[in-house]
Amino acid sequence: MSHHLTRVLLRMVLWALIWMFYAPIALGVAIAKLVAGRWLLRDTVECPTCRGDVPLLGLWECSVCRFRYYGFYFSRCICCGNVPTYIDCINCGASILSPLS
Repeated sequence: MSHHLTRVLLRMVLWALIWMFYAPIALGVAIAKLVAGRWLLRDTVECPTCRGDVPLLGLWECSVCRFRYYGFYFSRCICCGNVPTYIDCINCGASILSPLS
């Protein structure tokens, strides 16, 4: 009985130690993902070359199957499953890489 209780207490202490070190790291990673993904909540992205606004919502054409859809530019095509890796600035023509890829 005493041996079983010792094993249970040891397991609980080990579990608590693992969570003491893992939880702050997991929380930091989750916060970093939220900060990095906040641009997904915007309708435009800023061009790093000309500082103009590039719309992310609108009528788009898939570069693979040429299917036209209305919505978020970096969403997956419902016909072929392609996800665009970049968008061209409508002001200067520079390419802006997708943070999703």
